[in-house]
Amino acid sequence: MNFESNVQNNSEQVSYFYIDETFIEIEGKKHIIVCAISPNSPSESSLKIVEVKKQLGFKSLDEVKINTKGLTQSLKVKLTDGILDVIGDCTAFISIIKGENKQESGEMIAYQLFDYCNQNSVKGFFLYFDKDLVPNPREFEQFVRNNLLNGAECFGIQHFNSTSEQLIQCSDVFLGLFRLSMEIAFGKRAITRKVYIPSIDDEDDFSLEDYVILSSRGQIWGKVETRKSSFGDDIYGNEYLMPFHCSFDLGIRIKSSISDNAKKIIEEKLATVYLGCLS
Repeated sequence: MNFESNVQNNSEQVSYFYIDETFIEIEGKKHIIVCAISPNSPSESSLKIVEVKKQLGFKSLDEVKINTKGLTQSLKVKLTDGILDVIGDCTAFISIIKGENKQESGEMIAYQLFDYCNQNSVKGFFLYFDKDLVPNPREFEQFVRNNLLNGAECFGIQHFNSTSEQLIQCSDVFLGLFRLSMEIAFGKRAITRKVYIPSIDDEDDFSLEDYVILSSRGQIWGKVETRKSSFGDDIYGNEYLMPFHCSFDLGIRIKSSISDNAKKIIEEKLATVYLGCLS
């Protein structure tokens, strides 16, 4: 399990974003979750994904998802670990929007990625959507022309069938893991798995939520903040101040009328991650 953090900003001139979506219920209300990933090297990440598939017994053009029929529990663990390893070389983004309007969800993630590029001095970007995520491509292109101005420039918009696009499949699997993490955080599921811990030279039980969020810490766009730790004060009475990676309103954004308590759960359990030593 890789607990290392990658909190450096993307300094490339151009970013490539691979985007997919799914649905989730929050407080009885249907929401769309959109995930985008931006690999540091799309070619290297694609090779890693193909290698993960081969280890699972699939070919390069086979589509693999968390809920792919026939995947045993051990294969799901391998898929989880393989995709989280790929995410370690990416920057990830999550948009959560109330309702079932995919067109609006596409616009929301586009704004988010535009903001990221501007804040990180990226001059231009390409958007690669899963087919049908944006129902009206021409209307979306007009939205980009009219709204994403004064900064990073959109160089291209493409719509692919995810069954034959490696990096959109990676986005889909990571999104599936994040969705499960949300359901665990809200108390709808309880999923655990064994994780080898080097410091004790043994395995321990981890909630899938903790495993996914810790394994991807620093990869969802955010900022490092020093906060008071739950450890309390040291022997001199000074507060323990620890580094945390905070993604709320940056890499994780919500547009919904859900309660403040639900938003607090997302912020504290999914968007705020301790960056110090965990051994």
